[in-house]
Amino acid sequence: MEIDAHRKMLHSMLSLEARKYSRYTSQNRHSSNMYKSLTMEQLRDFASLFTLPTIIEKDDDGKLLPSVYTSFRNLILVKLLTQYGLRIGEALLLRGTSFKSNMAGTAFYMYVDSLNDGVDPRKHKPLIKTRQSIRELKITAQDYKIITAFMAQVEMRSSHDFLITSSIGDCPPLSYKAAYKIITDVSDAMKDKFPEHFSPRNAECLENVHPHMLRHTWAYMQLKSLHQHFERKFAKAGAVNIKGIMESAKDTLRKLGGWAEGSSMPSRYAKRFIAEHANEISMEMFEDSTFNVFAVKELPNF
Repeated sequence: MEIDAHRKMLHSMLSLEARKYSRYTSQNRHSSNMYKSLTMEQLRDFASLFTLPTIIEKDDDGKLLPSVYTSFRNLILVKLLTQYGLRIGEALLLRGTSFKSNMAGTAFYMYVDSLNDGVDPRKHKPLIKTRQSIRELKITAQDYKIITAFMAQVEMRSSHDFLITSSIGDCPPLSYKAAYKIITDVSDAMKDKFPEHFSPRNAECLENVHPHMLRHTWAYMQLKSLHQHFERKFAKAGAVNIKGIMESAKDTLRKLGGWAEGSSMPSRYAKRFIAEHANEISMEMFEDSTFNVFAVKELPNF
């Protein structure tokens, strides 16, 4: 079972690495699923597998039991990847000092950055991808509360203040490999519990769920939300410009996602959004009376 888990993880990682060189291949051979993301239904079912126990059990020292500690850690990790679009390496860099509130306690922030102070004991240390990846993100009050409560548990167990840790021994910071496995293990559990999401008969068929797919999911949903926001803003100002709306949405997405200025990723999500929007408009056309000439009043039995 352990060998099989390693095999699955290696294949997923190799697939992600291979995609970095897609620009050297023919466009005809370019995978249409390169930036595949989860639908809302798939995301909801995936998230449902990151449950917390109804009873929070602690030992005599006030420490969460290892199984409860692991459940909280896994929930926080998937929240960071899915709700805030962090790369898995960025999530592994977070510490207690990465989270702050304003003086009034009404706004909460997460700082994504490398802290080169020699504290990280990991052999293969996670790194910030680009200078633009260093960023300040606003988080919800509930997430801030969960994270700070969990950090108190981390500090009871270890001498460091990294957020995502092992639940064993002195709880060392989690490795990339171990964090990746958390997501792929839940992906396997999702196949068992929700097999319909992996059926090739469905257009939204999944092969598996990996950490970067969660970032794709966040990016696409974020772009849709930003587009709606700027559409309302432009309309209110009486200056509706379709290209201007999309460019504003892409620029904001670039800042939130920590992409470099030359990265084409925001534009790729924009193309997908435009294509899906075009399909919706196309389907509206069939409601027009012009196309009633093709209507079949009653389908024959085949």
